[in-house]
Amino acid sequence: MRLGVRIHVAHLDQIEEGLLGFYDHDENTIYVDMNLTRAERNEVVAHELGHAQFCHTCDSEVGERQANRYAAGLLVDPAEYARAEAMSTDVAFIAEELDVTPQIVVDYRRYCLERIGVTTYASPHMGSGQWSARYANA
Repeated sequence: MRLGVRIHVAHLDQIEEGLLGFYDHDENTIYVDMNLTRAERNEVVAHELGHAQFCHTCDSEVGERQANRYAAGLLVDPAEYARAEAMSTDVAFIAEELDVTPQIVVDYRRYCLERIGVTTYASPHMGSGQWSARYANA
C-alpha cells in the first residue's frame, strides 16, 4: 500500500527541545530533526510511518507500541538479525551489525520474535504468513 507520506527535515529543537520527529496526520507529513544520525533518522521515519500506516491521530500507549513494532519489522531483516545474533546476543553489537539503533534491536526482540525452546520465529510483517521465517538458534 502506498501511503503518499511526505518527509520534511528541519531543526525541530526550535519547536520543542529534544523533539526527534513526528507525524502530522492532517498534512500527511513526517517531520524529522536534521541533527540525527542516519540510524536515528531511519528509526524516526520508520516509527512515524507506523503512525501513518495505522492512521494514528494522537499519542496513545497502544499507538506507540504499534509504531515501534512497525519500525522494527521494517528496519530489521530476519536473516540478517539471525546472522548477527549467532555471533553475539549483545544489543549494541547487533545494532552496529544491522546499522540500526539499539532501541530498534530491543523492539525487534520484544515485538517481532517468538522463542520456543531453541527455535526462534520471526514475524517480519503483521498479518498473513507472519510466522513464515523460522530460524534455529546457534
